[in-house]
Amino acid sequence: MALKWKDKKDVVMLSTYHDAEMTVVRSHRGEKEKPQDIVENNQHMGVVDVTDQMLVAYPVKCKRKNVWYKKTLEHLLNQILPELLLSLQKAKFRK
Repeated sequence: MALKWKDKKDVVMLSTYHDAEMTVVRSHRGEKEKPQDIVENNQHMGVVDVTDQMLVAYPVKCKRKNVWYKKTLEHLLNQILPELLLSLQKAKFRK
C-alpha cells in the first residue's frame, strides 16, 4: 500500500503490513484521525529517528576540508553528539 497523508507536512509511506485504515488519536489538542501506519511508526520511533531529526536541525558547521581525517572527525561529531545528549537526558529522567 502506498500512502500520502498531510499533517504539518506531506508524509509518504509504503507498507506491506497495514491497510488504509484510519485510527482516532487523542492528544492535548483534541482528537484527530491518523492512518494506522503513522500511529505505529510514532509509537515505535527510536533514538535513531530522533537523532536524524536533530542532525537536520542542528548540524555541525560543514566547511570545505581537503584533509580526509578532518571530514571524518566532523562526520563522527555529527553522529555521536546528538546520541550522547539523548542518552544523558534519559539518564537524568531515570534518577
